[in-house]
Amino acid sequence: MRDVAKSIARGLQKRDPDLLDRLIEQYQYRLFRYLLYITGDKARAEDFFQETWIRVLERGHQFDGKSKFEA
Repeated sequence: MRDVAKSIARGLQKRDPDLLDRLIEQYQYRLFRYLLYITGDKARAEDFFQETWIRVLERGHQFDGKSKFEA
């Protein structure tokens, strides 16, 4: 599992658009369901969903791979 996290970290540091596409594809449903659960509002969940991926794009280079990406 640590190798996967390191691979994600390298891709985010390089701002690899293909990696971001794969991450969104892999995590979109789980993330949206979680956001919908905590907000109770579809529109707010959609806003937070978009903001989350913008932050991944902006700050992903800070992820060092020492923890799970899901965290």
